[in-house]
Amino acid sequence: MTHTHSKNSFVNKFGFASLLIFVGIFLLLLQLEVISSQWKHIVFSWKMLVFVGGLFIFAKGKKLCGGIIMAVGLFFLAPALLPKLFPDVNPKYFANFTEKYWAILLIIAGVGIAIKKATNRTIRCTTHTSTTFANETHTIDEGFIQKKCSFGNCKYEVTAPEFTGGLLQSTFGSIVVDLRQTHLPETPVTLAIKVAFGAIEICVPADWTVEINVTPNFGAIEDTRTLSSESTHNKKLIIVGSIAFGGGEIRS
Repeated sequence: MTHTHSKNSFVNKFGFASLLIFVGIFLLLLQLEVISSQWKHIVFSWKMLVFVGGLFIFAKGKKLCGGIIMAVGLFFLAPALLPKLFPDVNPKYFANFTEKYWAILLIIAGVGIAIKKATNRTIRCTTHTSTTFANETHTIDEGFIQKKCSFGNCKYEVTAPEFTGGLLQSTFGSIVVDLRQTHLPETPVTLAIKVAFGAIEICVPADWTVEINVTPNFGAIEDTRTLSSESTHNKKLIIVGSIAFGGGEIRS
């Protein structure tokens, strides 16, 4: 018990400092061109945040929970890491990695549950009940969308004449919603999201005004669109909710 307390105390005191030192060294090596700039978008990404979050939890003594979170982070990092680590391998084996190999997340979850049962230990990780466990692509002709996705890749295309909002939840998986074939009313529309150990991607027209009011917890969401000069300021999509150990992207 004393050893564990001492280790947790060290992590609490020096964990953030160690992270700053690592980031500083990495940036210095980038400036000196010792490390290729291609690694920058990998290290500074929400996937790496998931991995680092799991590493901190692992270091605090919750090895099983931390290990699962680290594995999830590595899974989403894999599409960017594998081509660089194995440049001689045919790129086709890495194409659409998360779509092809999402079942790995099921294996990770299964192994975690099996270890928990075998060791009779409690895994203190927050999880959410979800209804989707497979790769899905659906067309939605209703203006309001309410979907959950877990342990898979879920894709939805909204074709309703007018989008009125919705609620999206992603847990240990990724969810993509395409709003480029629908329109916004004159009044602001709210889309709520809840992401835990997963990813969310929202495709919207370049001329939409998007306001992001999302609470991140070891996660991030960003608008990567090339915005149109003719933005429809009178039509606004407001994205609210939370992201924990995951990430999101708004793109056109």
